[in-house]
Amino acid sequence: MAQAKDRIPYASFMAGESYNFWQDSAHVRGIWRKTTPESYRLASPAWTTVLDLDAVAKAENANWVWHGAGANAEQPAHALAFGYTYFALALMDKSPAVVP
Repeated sequence: MAQAKDRIPYASFMAGESYNFWQDSAHVRGIWRKTTPESYRLASPAWTTVLDLDAVAKAENANWVWHGAGANAEQPAHALAFGYTYFALALMDKSPAVVP
């Protein structure tokens, strides 16, 4: 069920964009991605990867696990992505930069 190809991507809405954490056979640890609300309504939304946990784990030789995300209500353009090997967090800017 969790690997079904026809899963509906649940989204959270922050700073005017739709965010989704996604895992599949190509993204075992997962990716945090975003799209516009207009694109999210389409059958195949155009996603932009914000954080690729598989790529970070490979680059750092660490077993990163997704733990969630949150935003500051006073500065919604910034969000925190929580992940941990033991426990760590990464500050993500709303800019289109992608963590390798």
